[in-house]
Amino acid sequence: MLLNSHAQWGRVEMGAGGSWMRGLVVGPVKSFGEVSVFASNQDGNLYEFSWLDSAWVTDTIATSYWNVERMSIGNARRAAYNQLYVASCDTHVYEFVWNWGEARWELNRIKTPYRWNHDAVAGDGRNDGINRLYVASAECIYEYTWNGADWDTQYVGTAHMVYTNWIYDLAIGRGRNDDTIRIYASGQNIPGEYGAYEFTWNGTAWIREPITFLAAHWQNYAIEVGDGRNDGVQRVYIGGNNGILFEFTWNGTGWDSIAVHDDGGTKWTIIIGNGRSDDPPHNRVYEACHDGHVYESTWNDSTATWNNVDVGIGIGLGIDNNMWGIGIGKGRNDGIERVFAGNYDHRVYEFSYPGVGVAEIVYRHPQMSILAYPNPFNSECLIEIPAAANIKIVDITGRCIKTIANPSNSNMAFHWHPDKSLVSGIFLVYIENEGETIARQVFYIK
Repeated sequence: MLLNSHAQWGRVEMGAGGSWMRGLVVGPVKSFGEVSVFASNQDGNLYEFSWLDSAWVTDTIATSYWNVERMSIGNARRAAYNQLYVASCDTHVYEFVWNWGEARWELNRIKTPYRWNHDAVAGDGRNDGINRLYVASAECIYEYTWNGADWDTQYVGTAHMVYTNWIYDLAIGRGRNDDTIRIYASGQNIPGEYGAYEFTWNGTAWIREPITFLAAHWQNYAIEVGDGRNDGVQRVYIGGNNGILFEFTWNGTGWDSIAVHDDGGTKWTIIIGNGRSDDPPHNRVYEACHDGHVYESTWNDSTATWNNVDVGIGIGLGIDNNMWGIGIGKGRNDGIERVFAGNYDHRVYEFSYPGVGVAEIVYRHPQMSILAYPNPFNSECLIEIPAAANIKIVDITGRCIKTIANPSNSNMAFHWHPDKSLVSGIFLVYIENEGETIARQVFYIK
C-alpha cells in the first residue's frame, strides 16, 4: 500500500546525456574523501556529476562504449584509492582510475569471454581478505584477481540458463546472516529453472545453490543483500518483471520469502541505505522501476509490515520513462545522504528528504556544450562554446578569474592563457545561454 507521496521529497535535475541513463553509482573514486555521482547511458557515454559552487557540474569521462548496463565502485586492485568498474556489452569491463599527478582518468580494459556484460562488482568473495572483481558475462560469472601485473581469471559458475539468456545483477554479502560472504546473482528463468542463485567458495571450489524459483517471475533483474529491516539481520532482496519486490530470509535450512512492494512494474535496480539521512541511521530499501518512479520501503516493527513511499518520478519522454540506475550517498559532500537515479528520459535526478532543492542548478541541455582542449593543459586551453553565450571562469573557491561576453549569433572559440600567478588546480568554465547554465571542469597544470 502506498502510504505517502513524493511531495515530501525534493527533486533536482542534475544533468542529461544523449540517451537512456542506465548505470549509476555514488561514491569516492578520486580519493576517500571526495564523493561523486557516476552515470552511464545506452550509447556508452560515462559521466561524472560533481557538486561545485552550489551547482551540479557534469563532466564526460568517456564516450562510445556500447550499451553500458551497470557500474560499481570498489578496490579489486587493492590500491590507495577505489576504482570505477563499468560493465559493457562489447566484451569488456572498463576500469577507470583517477591519476592525481596528471589530473586525468586512466582507462584499463578487462577482456571478458562473452559479449554481454551486465554487471561488475568488487569484494571479498572468498572470505580470505582479498578483494576481487566479479563479472556477470552472459550466462556465467567470472572472478578476476589482480596479481600485481595482470588479471587472473577463474570461472565461478552459471545460473543454469540457455544461450542468449543472461545474468542481470550481482551482489556480494552475508545473505545467510552468518560469517560467510557469498556471491548472489539474479537472471532469467527458463521452465523448471531457478532465477536467483548463491555461490559459496568452500576453499577449493565454488558451490552453487538456488535461492528461489518464481514461475511467473521469469526475469529477475535486480538483487541486493543487506540489513533492510534495521534489525541486524542480513537478507536478500530480489525484483523482476512481475512488479513484485521480494525479501528472502535464511531460516537455517531454507529461504523464507515475503513481498515487500508490488507497485511500479519491473524492478530494475535495488539498493539499501539511509536515503533520508536519519540520525541515528535507519536503512530502507529503494527500487528503480519501470513506471519511472523511485520507491522507498521501510519496515514497521509495530505492525510487522512494509510501508511503501513514492519518492519521485522522472520527467519522461513518451513511453520511455523507466527509472533504471539508483544509488545512495553523500553526493554533495555535505554529510547528507541522498538518493540518486538515472532515467530513460536521459536525465539524472537527485532526491532529498525532506523536500529541498537548490535555486541554481547546472543542467546540460543536449544542444549546449563546452569543448576544452587539451584538458588537462599546461599553458593554453582552446575553449569552444555555443552562440550568444556569456563566459565565466572561476576557481574551486568560486573566485572569478575571467569573464567574456559573446553577444554574437555565431559559435565562439578562444584561447585561454592563465595568468602566471595562478597555481595549478581545477577551474570551472561556466556559460549562460537563454536562461540555462552549464559548466565544464578544466585542469591547469603548471
